[in-house]
Amino acid sequence: METAVVTGLMAWSASAWHLVLMRFLLGIFAGFIPASAPFMTMNTPKEKIGYALGGVQSGAFAGNIFGPLIGGVLAEVRRQLQAGREPVFSQGILHIAPVAAMFVTGFLIQFSMMSTSPFLSTYVASMWHDPDHLAVMAGLAVSISGVSVMIFSPILGKLSDRWGSERILLVCLLGSFICYGAQALIPSIWSFLLFRFGTGMCVGGLLPAVNSTIRKHAPKGAESLTFGYYHSALFLGNLTGPLFGGFFSGIVSMKGIILSAALLFLLNGSLVKVRYFADVTLMSFFRKEGVQAAAAASIAEPKHRGEK
Repeated sequence: METAVVTGLMAWSASAWHLVLMRFLLGIFAGFIPASAPFMTMNTPKEKIGYALGGVQSGAFAGNIFGPLIGGVLAEVRRQLQAGREPVFSQGILHIAPVAAMFVTGFLIQFSMMSTSPFLSTYVASMWHDPDHLAVMAGLAVSISGVSVMIFSPILGKLSDRWGSERILLVCLLGSFICYGAQALIPSIWSFLLFRFGTGMCVGGLLPAVNSTIRKHAPKGAESLTFGYYHSALFLGNLTGPLFGGFFSGIVSMKGIILSAALLFLLNGSLVKVRYFADVTLMSFFRKEGVQAAAAASIAEPKHRGEK
């Protein structure tokens, strides 16, 4: 009920800050998943807890997959009807290489992160043997990465404007690979929390960098539709990631799932490296002029923003 009211109030937001406040309230009231997780663990056989929690997480995101896409389509269709222009589907958004690459990147980011979410509390329990404070440590493991995202997202967003979103994206992907790999290999809960914080720092730079790159290459007049496709790709990763983690947690160890997520970040970083920095050396990568040259080369590709 509260979620519906807050969502409706978004339509009357008079400024960006009003919208931010409504989104904040929406996050407060959208507490179904945290409340449902204990219920599921108490009523599910132990050998199937991972699979059950994966199903709950996937179900929560399933309804969000088509929402952004439909919203983007409606916004662009109305704009096209008013302007009398050619439908945006004929502009071939999915055929624009940089945009399609960011769709794949966004999907892999969400898939990698969400694949570990169904059993995170169980993994914490394997390292923390004090039952009196287990809930606190499990909550800390989840929230510490969110705090890190909140702190570093605006900082890395400014750096992406200064140094190039592609470079920040690549650095954060490689940083996520290191942090996820360390989470699977270290035996200490405190080291685990440290690398969870590091993961949040890297994630805080990933999605803003992807958003910036998409905005740079989105077809002129079809920005809403482009971001609709992109957010659908994100939610598809949110849907399939927990399914993957929950299903394979009964086949391989929890450490194996975390290592798989780390390898996906490495694969994602390799794709970005090949796409944007194929001819850039390590030394020139860390020099501003080298990144500017790579970014200029990527922008100078097909005239997909409406230039004649």
